[in-house]
Amino acid sequence: MTAYTVRVDDATKRVGSEAVVLLPAVEEPADGTAESEPLRVGSSYVMGLVSMGQDWQPTSRAQSVFEVIGDQVQPSSDGALSVSRSLQQELGI
Repeated sequence: MTAYTVRVDDATKRVGSEAVVLLPAVEEPADGTAESEPLRVGSSYVMGLVSMGQDWQPTSRAQSVFEVIGDQVQPSSDGALSVSRSLQQELGI
């Protein structure tokens, strides 16, 4: 399991809080998994997360982690999903 401590600016307005995001390990990493596509320290992301006690985990690394590059939110790593413009605006992107 890889743990990232991240600064959270979220749609519920908990701006500037911190959370620990866990990315589970798998025995044989495949394309689209956290192990083959780690989060980049210093980068910004929009994530769909589920509670894991006091920590958080993406609902699906391939479909719920969207990197923010400049003022553009990229599609999910598998290309299946994107973040709506209204949510981007709510998040200040």
